Amino acid sequence: MKRSNDIRFIGGMLIWVGLFAGGVMLLKQSSSTSPVATRQVVSYFGSQTGTLEVHAPAPVVLGVGDPVFIESGEGQTEPVGMISQLDYPVEAGRDPVKLAWVNRATITFRSGLPPISKHDHIEYHTTSESLGWVGKTMLSPRKRAEIANLILNAYSDHQDELLETFQPLIQQTIAQSAKIIRAEVEIEIGKHQSQIQEIGRRYQSEVLEKNILPMIEKEIWPVLQQQSEPLAKQIGMEIWREVSVWRFGWRYLYDVTPLPEKNLSQREFDRFLESKAVPILKSHLPDALKLQKLLLTKISKNEQLRQTLVDVGHQVFNDEEMKLVMQEIFQNAILNNENLKQSIESTWRSDAAVAAMRIANQRLEPTVTEIGKTLFGSPLEGITPEFARVLRNRVLHKDQRWLVLKIKSDSDNRPSQQSVKSLSLRLSVSDAEIPYFHARGVDE
Repeated sequence: MKRSNDIRFIGGMLIWVGLFAGGVMLLKQSSSTSPVATRQVVSYFGSQTGTLEVHAPAPVVLGVGDPVFIESGEGQTEPVGMISQLDYPVEAGRDPVKLAWVNRATITFRSGLPPISKHDHIEYHTTSESLGWVGKTMLSPRKRAEIANLILNAYSDHQDELLETFQPLIQQTIAQSAKIIRAEVEIEIGKHQSQIQEIGRRYQSEVLEKNILPMIEKEIWPVLQQQSEPLAKQIGMEIWREVSVWRFGWRYLYDVTPLPEKNLSQREFDRFLESKAVPILKSHLPDALKLQKLLLTKISKNEQLRQTLVDVGHQVFNDEEMKLVMQEIFQNAILNNENLKQSIESTWRSDAAVAAMRIANQRLEPTVTEIGKTLFGSPLEGITPEFARVLRNRVLHKDQRWLVLKIKSDSDNRPSQQSVKSLSLRLSVSDAEIPYFHARGVDE
């Protein structure tokens, strides 16, 4: 009997020694591949838990269990503890409050209180309550790139067929809409004719006479006169050579006398224009076109004129009365145009539109399915990390708040032991996400 007990004792000792030796070997092996994890394990079992008081200048929402991370100067972030107690009055016989607006709370560190100095600080982070946060989380840059590629590939595969299917509908919509909008704009302009005329008279005195006309007289007219004068003289001389003073003279005298037939001078002038002046002008038409191009080039390069027109344009478009008139015309002609709405609706509810939609759905249904898998996941692969984050935050009400302990990177000046037991809580103004998800490799 005694021998049997000795055998059991020796066997048990060998098992414990084997487990201890295996643990040491595993620890040595893991320390070469993951020194941070090994150090955390050793620290966790070798240190006693510590606490730190945090106090906020204004009440913030905190809950028992909210995670606490530590961030060193090198940018490494690791979980180190959580909120363990809230400084909130509790009535006798009631359980402690686990979520409240508080000014003070207690952090419990899992591996002992790290060395903290008065130069360190702790930040309060919280996720946004808006729907924009959901969209931003679900449509991370990586997800947007994946969805864009899916849409681009689908469009490339079915581009010709979709264009051929929808082009008649689009052309019909544009043609009918343009006709209806044009007619309504004419009606609206007629309704606002008095206001438009008043604005025009005001700008004629304020802008045209004070800015545009002086600029034309100073900058444009000298250019026109200098460049067009040689051609004008040449045309004038050629026309003057064809003028018969005798033919015009005696007909004018005949018209002023009390003789029966009149308008001889007018008929002679019409004959002269048709047979002499117009042919001369036509012969110089190429020269006139060259002159026109030259004038437009020189005028367009005038910086002072260009700046004046830009200033006038800004003044017109920023005019409050003009903006109100244009806004009302636009709203009545397009946004509140019932005829336009009925026309578009009838076009896209027609049999041709239904057939086109059916074809598009058949071609794009696989792509829509892939987009859904990209956003939400699938039964085989599970839900996506982005969707998991939204579910945890909005449904399970987790990961809504967290604290980050910022440690200075100057290791030479770090105290050997903790020198403070309380830190002020700063509200973060950044758009950071909880580091827990960064550690899981979720692309933000």
